[in-house]
Amino acid sequence: MKEFMMLFKKMFTECPEKSLEGFEKFINILLEIERDEYLQRGSYERKKVSIEDYRNGYKPRKLNSRFGTLKVMKPQTRKGFTSEFFGRYQHSEQAIMSTCAEMYLNGVSTRKVSKLVENVFGVEVSASTISNYTKQLDEVLAIWRNLPLNSSYKYLYIDATYIKVRENHKIVSKGVYIAIGVSDECRYRVLGFTVLGEESDENWGIFFEELKARGLSQVDLIISDKHKGLLKAVNRTFLNSEWQRCIFHFKHNFLSKMPKKLRAEFNRRLDIVLMQLSKEDVRAEANLLIAKMESMGYSDLASYLEEAIDEIMVYKGYPESHWKRIRTTNKVERLNQEIKRRTTIIRIYPNVPAAVRSVGYILKETDEKWMNGNKIF
Repeated sequence: MKEFMMLFKKMFTECPEKSLEGFEKFINILLEIERDEYLQRGSYERKKVSIEDYRNGYKPRKLNSRFGTLKVMKPQTRKGFTSEFFGRYQHSEQAIMSTCAEMYLNGVSTRKVSKLVENVFGVEVSASTISNYTKQLDEVLAIWRNLPLNSSYKYLYIDATYIKVRENHKIVSKGVYIAIGVSDECRYRVLGFTVLGEESDENWGIFFEELKARGLSQVDLIISDKHKGLLKAVNRTFLNSEWQRCIFHFKHNFLSKMPKKLRAEFNRRLDIVLMQLSKEDVRAEANLLIAKMESMGYSDLASYLEEAIDEIMVYKGYPESHWKRIRTTNKVERLNQEIKRRTTIIRIYPNVPAAVRSVGYILKETDEKWMNGNKIF
């Protein structure tokens, strides 16, 4: 014990980097003490004890630590004594790798993760090791992506964002297609996502069929922008659902066609139109604005508004307390921004599976937070 105390004092008074050998001796003494306690007797003691087991030499073991690679001797017994120290080491090693995986999935490159872990923990972890470890999370993500869906959701928000992916030795844009639903418990849920090519009727149709295959059959109201391919797929897949054109996207498109000097005025006038409580009043106020625009010589914009007015006031047919949340795709837009924020460092994904893994991790985390959050209505 005297030798143990001397080593203990040395480890905390001298520079650890200069006492690697002493640190190894320190660990070996701890392991020997642990085996003595297990056997209930020290070396060469012959007293009677309750456990029937005997020493059986040592096994060399290397451990990575912040002080460097340690060469220790793992004590053994005939009946397979297991040191708690090595168990704790394994847990620490798993914790480090889990941290590596989480940093990678949050957008930090494998090279930077590897360097950070080496600086903080003193453990060398290659970029390929981190990538291989993250692949073990694929099974967990696959289970989440294939969970059965309720047959019906009151509201469905759909949108896509774009990321860069390497494919066939080229850097291409890929669409991340996302669907958010409002459950019977009045909570947002990420219903699904997929990574495909650019937005089109075909690709949106593939995504919708995946949702239907998991059980989604009926939606009361779908909220999205007016992408032609998206709208065509919606009309084909969800025959009995109403569609609400995102007011934010509409206003942006409408005002971008106006002269800059008139945008503030017409933005205010459009707000007055949408402020009306009933569809009839919305229509009446919109007709006044349309007439005003035609008198000013903006007949094309007047026609644009007249064609869109029925699409942007569908939400008026639902409970007024829901209006603020169902007239735009802001919820899914904010989720898109979060994906962009957390994947900015990656910039270009090495392949589609890596993109699915990274984006899926973010969406799964978000879904779990929403599931345990407050009701929205």
